Amino acid sequence: MYYPSDNMDDIETLYKEKGLPTWQALTTNWVFSESKTRDLEKAPGYDEVTRDAMLAALGIRQEITPSLKSYLNDHPDTQPFRLYRFVEVKAQQKFIDLGYNPYKRVPYNFEKQFEGDEEILKALTEPISFD
Repeated sequence: MYYPSDNMDDIETLYKEKGLPTWQALTTNWVFSESKTRDLEKAPGYDEVTRDAMLAALGIRQEITPSLKSYLNDHPDTQPFRLYRFVEVKAQQKFIDLGYNPYKRVPYNFEKQFEGDEEILKALTEPISFD
């Protein structure tokens, strides 16, 4: 909930004054049409991800950092797992935009797949940080 309150008037007032919080896009849920679902079923899985697609998906961290910071400001007691989950979901959305199916059940291991690629391995293993 963006503006928790037991009073609808309070919620309406806060919404009119502040609008939606900058982090609201982190909580967006995807819904797929039947056509999109069929397309996803045919799309390659993580086992076929290219280097460029991987870098684009991993780059999502920098893109959503302002939203993550805003979320942390509004929810200072947030568990790290929630932030990880926000990043994971946004990366999955990026993979879908790039023509992949992140939900396809395929064996994959990005560290083996990109063995020797220091840029990808670093991005895969670096902790989420706002420094």
